Amino acid sequence: MGLRNIVSSFLLLIFGVSLIISLLFVFDSITFALPTIQKPIPLTQYELFPKGLHLLDLYNFQYVINNDLCSDETDIKGIIIVTSHAGDIEARSSMRRAYPSNLLKTLGLRRIFLLAISNPNDVRYNSISQGALQDENLRYSDLVQGNFKEAYRNLTYKHVMGLQWVTRYCSQAKFVIKMDDDIIVNFYRIFHIIESSLKERNNSFLMGYVLKGTLPVREPMNKWFVTKSEYSDSVYPPFLSGWMYITTPRVAKTLVEISKSIKYFWIDDTYVTGLLAHKAGIFHIDIHQYFTLYPEFLECCIRDKEYICDYIVGPSNGDPSLVIHFQMHADNCQENQCIHRSHEKALNRTCVAPKRTAVLRHGHGEVNPIQLF
Repeated sequence: MGLRNIVSSFLLLIFGVSLIISLLFVFDSITFALPTIQKPIPLTQYELFPKGLHLLDLYNFQYVINNDLCSDETDIKGIIIVTSHAGDIEARSSMRRAYPSNLLKTLGLRRIFLLAISNPNDVRYNSISQGALQDENLRYSDLVQGNFKEAYRNLTYKHVMGLQWVTRYCSQAKFVIKMDDDIIVNFYRIFHIIESSLKERNNSFLMGYVLKGTLPVREPMNKWFVTKSEYSDSVYPPFLSGWMYITTPRVAKTLVEISKSIKYFWIDDTYVTGLLAHKAGIFHIDIHQYFTLYPEFLECCIRDKEYICDYIVGPSNGDPSLVIHFQMHADNCQENQCIHRSHEKALNRTCVAPKRTAVLRHGHGEVNPIQLF
């Protein structure tokens, strides 16, 4: 009787083990049969690459490259948006060396470069692969690229894209600095000007080099030729040079909204800071006295380390070393007690160099030779 119970118990044990093994095989086969469940894409990815965006008359606008520079930051003083051609890696590199992101962060600043899709058929500019741009962004995380082609007549898209980006992704910044990638700026000194303007103008201004009484070019052979159908009036409203200007996220949002009702115009500085600003009633603040048209004046500045430079904005003339050395001079004066030049030592009296003047009218600086003083 005892032996029979032992045998029965052993058989039941074997049956139980067999049943468990069978069930494991069944569940294992079910698991492999089920589709793999992907982890959800972080919400920020949806926000960085949203669908259904409009940009002026582009109803299929999308960001090809985008970055989240401001979402976790509450104490951002300013956002710098830099118009740059996709193929102009050297200009972006010199800016990053002169004004590295860690320096900008100590000043409460963030920076993005505004790009479009490189056009290999445009022989006037360097071509670059999209993969190279992706690699550049992977390293620096400071590019914003729209899905329209790089072209001079597309600069308005790029300009408004930058303002739209500020409105969507960095609206907590106190001010916006828009500049070109071939322009030199002393950010230390520009801060003092900005702070006083923010107090006086109630966050509603456009500050820069104001151009008044500019006439549309009607000569077909001229680069700036504008047809009557493109712009019918005989004079442009006052506008700012696109070399560098300062505004606020509040104004950026207003200009983006106004752009939805104003016909596209390809000269971006005139369109954004002239036509749109005039329609919106945005006040211009003229600080042309801080600009120089001559890169040679900036070169003379950096030779005299004990003097504060007379100018805080000027063209680099495509010279990366000038961008870097001018910032080194600015760093020196920030750390030490540089002095102002006397009237007798003013740059326009003492700077000896063949002068080339850069055209302030529209877009990127163009340098032309002129006669010496």
